[in-house]
Amino acid sequence: MTMDEINERLKDIISNKPKFRGKIVKDKDVATTLGLDPNNYAQLKFRNSPPYKDIMDFLAKEDISINLFFYGVEAGDNQSFKTLRMFDINASLGGGANNSDEEFEEVVMSDKILERRMLNILEK
Repeated sequence: MTMDEINERLKDIISNKPKFRGKIVKDKDVATTLGLDPNNYAQLKFRNSPPYKDIMDFLAKEDISINLFFYGVEAGDNQSFKTLRMFDINASLGGGANNSDEEFEEVVMSDKILERRMLNILEK
């Protein structure tokens, strides 16, 4: 989940507080609610580096499930997840490749989705 996605979810939660009802929640409001300096928060957002501890502390204080916030499911849903790595690959024939520069993005997926996708692949 990107920092922008996390920021939007936090804005949705904060917008339901009486202090912000009917107002547009800005990034500085999110930063203040998390107990962070707005300039520091802007830098974290720019670097796509979520302040997980501050977010989890806020979620705990608001009695919001971390699993629900980050994964969209409650802990007791008996749904397990796998983390997949999606590599950005450049292939080369004969010239070799520099494997130390591999870039990837981690994607969390439900086992049910993966199982269904594998069945679709095997049926073809």
